[in-house]
Amino acid sequence: ISFSESLTFDPALLPGEACTIVLRGATQQILDEAERSLHDALCVLSQTVKEPRTVYGGGCSEMLMAKVVSDLANRTPGKEAVAMESFAKALRMLPTIIADNAGYDSADLVAQLRAAHQENKTTYGLDMFEGSIGDMATLGITESFQVKRQMLLSASEAAEMILRVDNIIKAAPRNDTDGRAVVRPIFGGLQSSSRASLSMAPVSIFKQGADEEKAETARLSSFIGAIAIGDLVKSTLGPKGMDKILLSGAKGGMVTVTNDGATILKAIGVDNPAAKVLVDMSKVQDDEVGDGTTSVTVLAAELLREAELLIARKLHPQTIIAGWRKATQAAREALREAAADHSNDPDRFQEDLLNIARTTLSSKLLTHHKDHFSKLAVNAIMRLKGSGNLEAIHVIKKLGGSLTDSYLDEGFLLDKKIGVNQPKRLENVKILIANTGMDTDKIKIFGSRVRVDSTAKVAEIEQAEKQKMKEKVDRILKHGINCFINRQLIYNYPEQLFAQAGVMAIEHADFAGVERLALVTGGEITSTFDHPEMVKLGHCKLIEEVMIGEDMLIRFSGVAMGTNI
Repeated sequence: ISFSESLTFDPALLPGEACTIVLRGATQQILDEAERSLHDALCVLSQTVKEPRTVYGGGCSEMLMAKVVSDLANRTPGKEAVAMESFAKALRMLPTIIADNAGYDSADLVAQLRAAHQENKTTYGLDMFEGSIGDMATLGITESFQVKRQMLLSASEAAEMILRVDNIIKAAPRNDTDGRAVVRPIFGGLQSSSRASLSMAPVSIFKQGADEEKAETARLSSFIGAIAIGDLVKSTLGPKGMDKILLSGAKGGMVTVTNDGATILKAIGVDNPAAKVLVDMSKVQDDEVGDGTTSVTVLAAELLREAELLIARKLHPQTIIAGWRKATQAAREALREAAADHSNDPDRFQEDLLNIARTTLSSKLLTHHKDHFSKLAVNAIMRLKGSGNLEAIHVIKKLGGSLTDSYLDEGFLLDKKIGVNQPKRLENVKILIANTGMDTDKIKIFGSRVRVDSTAKVAEIEQAEKQKMKEKVDRILKHGINCFINRQLIYNYPEQLFAQAGVMAIEHADFAGVERLALVTGGEITSTFDHPEMVKLGHCKLIEEVMIGEDMLIRFSGVAMGTNI
């Protein structure tokens, strides 16, 4: 598929072409992290195809936004200007942390970068592979405008929400039938003079076990929790960020090695309410655009770190929020003006996509092989023809070989085996995708028992069960298919019947497998077989077995959501 052809997509066109990316690696941990890294790149590229504007990375965008916000703060009278300057300082902390994580002198590099932007070198950012500042346009360090905008808005909104908190109320355990809060009568039986003397005494309106943090205590608790979350993941930020080992508490202790912010935050358990807000925000960032999960968490934490200092200087939270909102709007406008759109030029847009993929993978495990995997990701995304349906891109992980042995297969690979004595290669295939029990049908009445007086009667019952299964197989074969794929197991007897009919039977294709197969082959999953005319079959040009490493897989070529290979 040529790149220029793939750019002429239109919403009215077919949803794109399915493909499979086969990942190879020495250990399961490497494969898992490679899959997460590649998923982030695919998500960002998918967003860029829909929203083709791009901005420069390496801290360039953050420094550009910080400069605009600082200039606006200098022209703004009143206390809001102090809040706006704190917003700019939080933005400048991102390139500072990136430089710190790379082991360079962050104060010197950020000072050089600020001076460059003051000289209107607005495309300059940090080059962490050389330890200097450089022109991001020349270096090809590019990021998605959509990812950067989402990061800015999500971080500012989450920080505002946490800053507005002045009470943290923890509900009591529900250990009785009445869950309502009640006022405890602490004045009962007292004389009027005694009540007057106690009129200023605190009144507890909460049930026993409930807890409340007020005003500065609540705000301090929120700041501490949110900043701690930011400090936890900020060492993973940038192209030379560090990894973390996550050890599950379950029996066996599954080990995960990653520097993906969303993965880290999903794995940890937090009890602080403000920390939970940042964790949820990171998950939303991951779901929406697939990348920037660490950046959005760190930026929100840095904003709250600045807010803590302003609160100590007696600035009211609402004043800070008002300044932040003006700063966010100014930063958003600066980002929009700096964005470039090359979607009308296929060659430049292709280069933008490759640069975005390389930039995204630079901070991941795949950084040393980013050119190889960037091409894989861009080629896979271009096959979607603008649909953005990542379900059509199947990723298979196979132990063995090295990461550079990973490749893109222009078909659909299913990690299952074909039944015994069945055809191993089919052309012009009609596929019935099902989720039905293909074991020997049994009496399913709770507590029922069958008593017989001879082994011959047992044989008659078994024969009756086999006959029921044969009738079911016959109903399936009436669909005119030559391939049957089932989500559940297929036992020996029905497998034998399929083999006698020359039908390829594939069992135990799990939920994800059958859903994706239905998508790419154009079929529908069915569980009943009495009305063949109502069942939508899947189609493909060729099904064959292929070997990857030491494993045999099934390859579907020329699927309905694809081309003839």
